Amino acid sequence: MTQQPINRLNDALMKYVFAREDQKEVTLSLINAVFAAQNLSLLEDFTFVDRELDPEFNEDRESRLDVLGRSRDGTSVNVEVQLKRFKWMEKRLLYYWARRYVLKRGRPYGDLPRTVNIVILNYEMFPALSEEYHHVFSVLNRKHIEICLSRDLEIHVIELPKFEKLRVDVTQLDSLGKWLAYLSPKTSSDELEAITMQEPMINRAIEAENVFMQDPDLVTAYEMAEKAQRDRYARDEYLLDQGRAEGWKDGRAEGW
Repeated sequence: MTQQPINRLNDALMKYVFAREDQKEVTLSLINAVFAAQNLSLLEDFTFVDRELDPEFNEDRESRLDVLGRSRDGTSVNVEVQLKRFKWMEKRLLYYWARRYVLKRGRPYGDLPRTVNIVILNYEMFPALSEEYHHVFSVLNRKHIEICLSRDLEIHVIELPKFEKLRVDVTQLDSLGKWLAYLSPKTSSDELEAITMQEPMINRAIEAENVFMQDPDLVTAYEMAEKAQRDRYARDEYLLDQGRAEGWKDGRAEGW
């Protein structure tokens, strides 16, 4: 097991653990943990779709993990991790979902696939819902929410900081809880060891980490991703401070 502190939300590391064909079962385990937490049907298989060559999905550089795949039953699934708060995040989520809900020319509407977005946030998007960290959105009748227009639209939003506020025995968590504990830097090494004994795919993820951290080139990629993230935070803090300073000057000029 990795002994040194490690940021499991690091872009390079996450892609090594979750976005490679030989790690498909690990990714499938994470996806099914999300579905199981909501009593949804699990996927039997999962095939990666190479989006590196797709300019439509190559523009959002703030995403730490961006995996697009299709299941055996045709379900299209996208998994991403977002570290930074976006303005209009709810619109962004719907927009990216809609870009994948497409029909090839000449095909019947019945060919449109169930399309699922799973987004793990490293910030709170719904602070008013203080204890709920897993939210699922679909198209429902506002007067009779038990009536769903279509099961094709499904957006999961998971707020990691809310999960981290829980004070529970990690061994008693469901599969999704154990995966979030794996991702969280607040999980102790003893807790992590305990959940790997219960979840073989989490153990496999950690084994992949160990291989990753032994490769000098991969470690360099990890360190570059860490630096890039620090630089983004520093840039945002600078712009925020500049905005505050300008606002203070404008206020003084107006006699505030």
